Amino acid sequence: MFTVDQVGEYRTRDGRKAVVLGYNPYGSLFRRWIGYVGESTSERGDDGAYQPGGTSDRDLIGPWVQPATLSALEDVYCAQRDPADHAQVTLQDVLRALASAIDDLNAQIR
Repeated sequence: MFTVDQVGEYRTRDGRKAVVLGYNPYGSLFRRWIGYVGESTSERGDDGAYQPGGTSDRDLIGPWVQPATLSALEDVYCAQRDPADHAQVTLQDVLRALASAIDDLNAQIR
C-alpha cells in the first residue's frame, strides 16, 4: 500500500504530476498533506487518497517519474551515433532506444 511520507513529487492515478509541499499535523486525518496538481491546490491523506473511502483519479499512487518523449529518446539515441547519421535514424532504432529507456526506468523503480 502506498503512503505519502515526505514532501516531493508524486503521480496521480490519472497520470498527472502532483507536488506535495508540506504536512499539517493539525489537519484532519484525510487532509494532512498539502500541495498542488496543475494550478489547483489540494490536500491528501497519508495514504495519498483525495477522498476517504474510495478511489479517485486524483489519488496519489506513487513517486513521479518524468515520462520519456519520442524526440528525447531520438536525441539520446543519436548522441550515441555519428551526428552525420542523424537523418538515418529509423523507427526501429527509436523503438529500441525506447525499450532500453523503459528498462532503465523499471530498474530505478525497483
